[in-house]
Amino acid sequence: MPEGYKCDKCGASVGEADTKCPECGDSFEEEKKPKCQYCGAEVREGDFLCGKCGRPLKDGMAGPSLSGVGLMAMGGLIYLVAFIFTATSSQPGSTVEELSRQLKDARTMSMIGTIGMVVFMIGSFLQCLSLFMAVKGLQPKK
Repeated sequence: MPEGYKCDKCGASVGEADTKCPECGDSFEEEKKPKCQYCGAEVREGDFLCGKCGRPLKDGMAGPSLSGVGLMAMGGLIYLVAFIFTATSSQPGSTVEELSRQLKDARTMSMIGTIGMVVFMIGSFLQCLSLFMAVKGLQPKK
């Protein structure tokens, strides 16, 4: 403890290198802080999720939703494929039929891209819901 500090228990002055009070023998060692059982990061009392790895701190507690992550990945992939197809398939058409076909393809890809965004948003909602449940300490029904 730094010079000038006093023992919390008896009020005696203690030096910087002291680990125990010279008067009452009270220990000054820091309390052990709780740690995440998965990554070892220090966590605060009352936390439900690890701030480093995001896993639940209590066994059996709801954590991030894997189905939400999967839906987000699937939605992003669907949107990306629709975007790439639309961007690479548009060629200047010389006939009305070619322009009509390209417009139809663009509409179809736009709808598929919208479906991808909706799937991504559903996944995001599931993630938010599972994190909210974890923070509130709620468990999903089985």
